[in-house]
Amino acid sequence: MRSLKHSLLILFFITSVSAFVCAQELKDSPVRDRGGTIRAGAYFAFSMRTKIRLDSNTVPIGLFIGSDQLGFESFTVVPRFYFAYRFNRRHAIDFEYYDIRRNGTISVVNNPSLDGSTLEVTTPEVESYLQSQIARVSYTWIFHEDSKVVLGLSPGVYFSKLSWGAKSIDPDEGIDEQDTIHLPLPVLGLRFGYRLTNKLGIITGFNFFFVKYKEYGGYMSETSLFLEHRTFKHVGFGGGITYFPIYITAASNEFTVELRNTFFGAVLYASFYF
Repeated sequence: MRSLKHSLLILFFITSVSAFVCAQELKDSPVRDRGGTIRAGAYFAFSMRTKIRLDSNTVPIGLFIGSDQLGFESFTVVPRFYFAYRFNRRHAIDFEYYDIRRNGTISVVNNPSLDGSTLEVTTPEVESYLQSQIARVSYTWIFHEDSKVVLGLSPGVYFSKLSWGAKSIDPDEGIDEQDTIHLPLPVLGLRFGYRLTNKLGIITGFNFFFVKYKEYGGYMSETSLFLEHRTFKHVGFGGGITYFPIYITAASNEFTVELRNTFFGAVLYASFYF
């Protein structure tokens, strides 16, 4: 009987120590079991492609414009902000915001021929821009978690503001066109976290929505993969990659416009835990 009691006490001790160590790993891991996280950093978009197509709905003609024709830069750095709070084992919320703006300046040069002479005719210089402002609010239901893996389903809402325009540098030329789309959009996402060690974790996410709002249609998605290290109790550092394609169409009685915008780049950030 005494040996049985000793065995039970040893088993209880081992179980208690194991549970404590596991709890400490969850507490110290960047893939958190509860509490808040703020990530602030920079998004280095080193691959950006823009395509705009304008088709007439009355006659069989169209116009295709790419990034080169618009004079857009191929690289930009923008700030990125993320906040998440996990209430308990099953429920969490998160918020994300970023603002990507592309600017370009272009002038078109034509060289017509008149009586054997070449005439150089230069159109006015035009400044163009394309801006994507995205704010996302999501609720995450964690449907699976063990000592290594966290899986969650994340419905939410995107608040999107897409703006574009063109303006002549010389105001006397009279070119000044711009437009803005405001789209509150439902989004469905997936969350995956993997604890490599008690300090190092992999954090991934995928968000997707399909839009059909008034005269607008299209889709937007976002895929991210981050590696994060909880260097100190309340501070960590991480980095990874993000792929973000946008496809929007807008139709009127006369024209149909298609916008394809693709961003791919790296993210570096610092995390603050509370």
